[in-house]
Amino acid sequence: MRSRSSFLTFQRWDIETTHPPVASAHLRTGNVLVAAISDDEDTSPTNTAVKRFSVAVEVVKKTEHFRLCFPIDTVNFTEFKIDQVLATDEDYQYIVTNSGERILFPNENVAIGQRALVIIRPEDNAKASIL
Repeated sequence: MRSRSSFLTFQRWDIETTHPPVASAHLRTGNVLVAAISDDEDTSPTNTAVKRFSVAVEVVKKTEHFRLCFPIDTVNFTEFKIDQVLATDEDYQYIVTNSGERILFPNENVAIGQRALVIIRPEDNAKASIL
């Protein structure tokens, strides 16, 4: 009798060199699923700490002058350096004040009064759960 993997062909992706960090997490999951289906490698759980984040700020677009100060193709969870300006509005700037601040859901084209950006910060590692 043939093994399941002899009937199917699966592709693995090089997650370390061709994709940004956020995409690599998805590809890593895909590779684990491919390995499980093809009986290729051990997929038993490991004790890996999960990094947790909490919302620090929700940046709201207040005027039509609102602008994000980073490239439009910047991906979620991109980390920024202290003192970097992330958003400006008529009389407002959001400047990174803490190490490890990252962005989620950037969109300067939202309606006035809507959230245009979420700033998150890593939580203390002692609070992290173990997978």
